[in-house]
Amino acid sequence: MSVTFRPMGPAPEAPPPDKILTADRMADCADDLEDAIAKIEEWRIRLHPVSRLKKTVSVLRDVAAKGSFPESPDELFEVARAARDAREFVEISGMLPDEPVRPVARALKKAAKGDLSQKGDTPRQFQSELWVGALLSCSTDFLGVPLRDFRPEYIVRNGNLQYGIEVKRPTKAETVLDCANTGSKQLRVPIQHYHGGALVVDLTDCLESGLATTLHPGVPNLEDAQEWIGWQMRKLHRFIYNDSTKRIRSDHHHVFCVIVVARLVHWDLDDLSQMYLTRFIGCLTYPKSPKTLRGIRTAWLAELIPQGAQAAGYHDLGGHEIVFENGGN
Repeated sequence: MSVTFRPMGPAPEAPPPDKILTADRMADCADDLEDAIAKIEEWRIRLHPVSRLKKTVSVLRDVAAKGSFPESPDELFEVARAARDAREFVEISGMLPDEPVRPVARALKKAAKGDLSQKGDTPRQFQSELWVGALLSCSTDFLGVPLRDFRPEYIVRNGNLQYGIEVKRPTKAETVLDCANTGSKQLRVPIQHYHGGALVVDLTDCLESGLATTLHPGVPNLEDAQEWIGWQMRKLHRFIYNDSTKRIRSDHHHVFCVIVVARLVHWDLDDLSQMYLTRFIGCLTYPKSPKTLRGIRTAWLAELIPQGAQAAGYHDLGGHEIVFENGGN
């Protein structure tokens, strides 16, 4: 079985100028994040002056004031994480209704904690959940979050049927399948609630060193990251689908598709005046037949996250789908 990456949008050799993050644009990022923080605090969520989001604003403004990015790799990576977090919380704040929603407010409080270190932690797990919700909110079929304390995180509707979306962000490559198993169980709710659903796995925190953040001359080279993500997706595919029997494994029949995302940062050593933020999106789909209701709804579920990412402006910076040539699709 082989895996093929195909660009889901334009794939120029370098991102267009409005997609490149320069030192001057850090001021705009900070302004946007402060607006997002104000929206969050309207929900009666008070952020400590040295909280991660307030620290992020400080880091971005410092770069803008100096008019250049730092030269130290550690400082560069901190700036990259700050810009990435700022972008995501701006997207998250855009989905918030005027009145607080209890499950979202709880997740927001937890997501705003932590620090700017690269190590994966609980706050960033909640950040992933909220970011996926922000992308889903671009869909007219998005219903929102369950108000009772049961999984999954989000509900979408197509016709008269509802579907769950469960989000997982493993912190190590060794725990990807464990997280997928937990997520699958959380999608397995009584049929009167949901018809099935999609499992979203965020691989950002378990990307191997040297892939998540790269520092070398020229534009980003995505081949090594593609190979590693493809390997993880093959593992997830075999976990959900039995290629020998050409069937979905019995414990996972309610998983219509698996959507994998990963964020990468690149610095061009020949030109430290700009950085590249890249987002991968891969889809594994499991329809019994493309013409059945499940097949049609599977294709629809698999497009929700990529469409949201395109609306957020990441599509042409590295959005990819992964197609299995044999089995699964």
